[in-house]
Amino acid sequence: MPSPRHLPRFTGALFSAIAGAVLLSPGAAAEVPTTWSFDVETTGEDVFWTSPTSVTPDAAVYEGFFELTLVEVDVSWQGFPFTGIDVTDEVPEEESSFGDSVDGPAPLVLADGAFVFPEPPEPPTIAANLRVELDADGFGLLDVTNVTLGTATIDLGGFIGTQTVTITRVRIAGDLTVTPIGTVDPEPDPDLNGDGVVNVFDLLILLDQWGACPPDRECPADLTGNGAVDVFDLLTLLDAWG
Repeated sequence: MPSPRHLPRFTGALFSAIAGAVLLSPGAAAEVPTTWSFDVETTGEDVFWTSPTSVTPDAAVYEGFFELTLVEVDVSWQGFPFTGIDVTDEVPEEESSFGDSVDGPAPLVLADGAFVFPEPPEPPTIAANLRVELDADGFGLLDVTNVTLGTATIDLGGFIGTQTVTITRVRIAGDLTVTPIGTVDPEPDPDLNGDGVVNVFDLLILLDQWGACPPDRECPADLTGNGAVDVFDLLTLLDAWG
């Protein structure tokens, strides 16, 4: 089966859009890097992917690193299929591995928008809507919707030469590493007695702890974390009343 000697830059662009979007999806223990494999493909249908494990959702920062291992396409020319064409080498080096960081905590949206290559007014070779989230439990969610696979001009080799082909499938695989770093302090809870409502009983607890927080015990009524129970904590409690 002939194989192409060149594929347009859409391969690298598609890789950057999807692989970069899911950079932080799978799970890892806090401040311990974990590496796992990622593999998705589409023939034009929507893709919905959930990470197999969860990352701690209360990290202050999420650092991730992606290394490309495979980009593979199927194409059709004059009704003849050319399948499993490995075009990994066509991806620019600067797009085959990279890292980034995103501030926590979860839930958060890592990417949400439309990807089109090439840019209009050229007809699209590949287009999709991408949305990537880290949910409240720390699971990564990837939605690739409204997928369009168009045409590209490539060299099929041999006597066939350069032809306009239809992209019928795209597969991208790689190794992902994610490291959650630090934790975000939880939001203060004005429900000081834990009965599910902020009312006069919580106010009485706050007044009982009024003043500088003692160094030898917890000070839950210090809702603002300034080391004292004062008018600012009172305002915080009143704002959450009910």
